[in-house]
Amino acid sequence: GAWLVALRGEIVLILLGALMYLNRVGLPDFIKRPLVNKLREQGVALEFARLQLHWSEGFVAHNVSFGSMYVPAAPQLLATKVQIKLQLRPLLRGQLQVDSLGLSDGRLQWIPANSNTPLRALTVDHIEARLRFLPGDQWRLDDFHARFAGVDFLMSASITNATAVRDWE
Repeated sequence: GAWLVALRGEIVLILLGALMYLNRVGLPDFIKRPLVNKLREQGVALEFARLQLHWSEGFVAHNVSFGSMYVPAAPQLLATKVQIKLQLRPLLRGQLQVDSLGLSDGRLQWIPANSNTPLRALTVDHIEARLRFLPGDQWRLDDFHARFAGVDFLMSASITNATAVRDWE
């Protein structure tokens, strides 16, 4: 009996130590890769500097860039952090299913290449948004807040045939 209580205490201590490590240092590549691949399947290509397991926010990616950083004329969407929420029921069955992305402190910058005027960047700052992945290849953009040219914007949107986004040039 006493050894079982001690064993439970050691297991709890090991689990807490592992969670603290994942929170502080970040998640290893063998966890990052499937998550990034799953998001690409859903039409979202992103890269990040670090992915950590946060106590209250779940998976949090830091210094995130969306889309290709190597296409000069493409708009660049960057975020200080992105909260990645997974669906719990599939996760308990060993399946990875992303429920939503919560973008914080985002910035969209685009320099139109085919313009008759001198190159000038169009910039949307202070982007905060939540993107939910719905069944039937649909996305729902909720609580999109941003600032463009000194004006604050608030909007929401529904996107059908969402995975076609990955084929845009």
